[in-house]
Amino acid sequence: MINSILEMIKNVPEGHELSGYIYLLDGASSSIIWYDNITNCREVEENEITWMVFDYMNPDYGKSILLVQKANVSKIDLSYVTKTPY
Repeated sequence: MINSILEMIKNVPEGHELSGYIYLLDGASSSIIWYDNITNCREVEENEITWMVFDYMNPDYGKSILLVQKANVSKIDLSYVTKTPY
């Protein structure tokens, strides 16, 4: 999963950014998170828990990080979208 995301990041067409939805399941609840301009993705293992770390550019706060437990990620749906000025 990480390798395909990294490949998408590497191949972002000019004038576009990589954005998309991250679907999370946590027990009986679920959530959908939308993130713009994903610039990097990696896995980190700590205390026998694997975390997925997404770097992205937040229009209000600049460079930001999303940290999710990999076991809770049910689906990642990413696509290239046209950059829009904020």
